Amino acid sequence: MMAHTRSVLFSWGLLLLGGTALAGEPEDLAAARTLFERNIQAIQDRDTTAYLDCYRPDERLVRVGSTGMSMGFAELRESTPAAGSDEWPVALIARDLQLRWLGPGLVFGTYRYRVNFDGTWSEGISERLLMATEDGWHIAVTTAHEAPADTPPPEGGWGETSPPSASEATTD
Repeated sequence: MMAHTRSVLFSWGLLLLGGTALAGEPEDLAAARTLFERNIQAIQDRDTTAYLDCYRPDERLVRVGSTGMSMGFAELRESTPAAGSDEWPVALIARDLQLRWLGPGLVFGTYRYRVNFDGTWSEGISERLLMATEDGWHIAVTTAHEAPADTPPPEGGWGETSPPSASEATTD
């Protein structure tokens, strides 16, 4: 009888804990979406400060691209173009933003991108691991992977095929 009571209490405890964790899901997703959209907007606006404010400001920030993995906020800060610089993309179109809640304070997200650097367009997918910290939400992991040439556009297409202005570049 005592073992059964403990089992029932343990099961109820798990349900209550699960319910508590799930209760934070909508708030976490909303906060992560806001951060994600702020990050895209900072790129479109060529705003170095706003861009860097989106990222985890320590040595555990992870970035992954075609050359492999790099670690740390200091490297990101050093490699980020100055505000308004021509090193920023001419245009960035972000579509098909998808977010998945992983647990309290942890959200995984992806978006399909189309970016123009000096008249050359490329497309791909970018991933973010977003996390709640004492200082608010930050991007802890960021990746970008160029799409193979035969990858179809996202549902609904890319919209403009010529370089849009920053105000025309949108997130969906």
